[in-house]
Amino acid sequence: MAEKLFILQESEPNKGDIIFTNNVANPYMENYIKRMHWSAKKFVSDGCRYEFVSESQLPPHLDGYDWDYSEYDGVGSGSFFRQPLNQFMLDE
Repeated sequence: MAEKLFILQESEPNKGDIIFTNNVANPYMENYIKRMHWSAKKFVSDGCRYEFVSESQLPPHLDGYDWDYSEYDGVGSGSFFRQPLNQFMLDE
């Protein structure tokens, strides 16, 4: 069974705080992680790190919690990211 992932992101580059973003992809979709990266690149602010986490990895209270982004999954591009999903899915 596929596990649903969530996106944690910083509010500003290298700040280490948490903004919680519910994922837009379904864990049963083909290329789930790649779709998650496309969503994060597009919706996470430019230069901010993001990390995919499962529900079991989430802290009990997100308010006032700092996250260790030492193993982050990527860096957002925000409004600068304009690549359509279908093209992103074809790229390696």
